[in-house]
Amino acid sequence: SYSSIAEIHLKENKLAEALAWYQKALAIAEKLAALDPLNQTFQKDLRIDKRKIADIEARLKKKKKSK
Repeated sequence: SYSSIAEIHLKENKLAEALAWYQKALAIAEKLAALDPLNQTFQKDLRIDKRKIADIEARLKKKKKSK
């Protein structure tokens, strides 16, 4: 899964790569969540991907400021 690939990049501190893979995962999660709004797994996956993306974006922003 795209999220698993993103996690590997995240563990290697490759933030841009992790972000790209989470964005791919998010696109799928958004479609699934929209197709079945009552499916708790789809909704949970959507929330997790959004949170991970926000966290990575914050880390990238912080990293830019420290340069």
